[in-house]
Amino acid sequence: MRWRYPFIVLVLALIFIALFTIFAHSEEPVRFATVTVRSGDTLWSLAREHGNPETDPRNTVYEMRQINNLESPQIYPGQKLQIPVTN
Repeated sequence: MRWRYPFIVLVLALIFIALFTIFAHSEEPVRFATVTVRSGDTLWSLAREHGNPETDPRNTVYEMRQINNLESPQIYPGQKLQIPVTN
């Protein structure tokens, strides 16, 4: 019976640490906007216009290519793209 109290405290501490770790490292869900490409648009210009101003546009361009399964950076007027947007 003497071991029961320390064991319960240890289990509760481990649960607290696990929950804290999970919630401390969780990221906000990414939102997406659907944008129709206009004449003159580039992935770079769309990334600068819609992306997080604190993030390097190269990262946003990379994400856009991944999300939209673009094998090349070429985009065309009328094409619809999913773009990660800031909150």
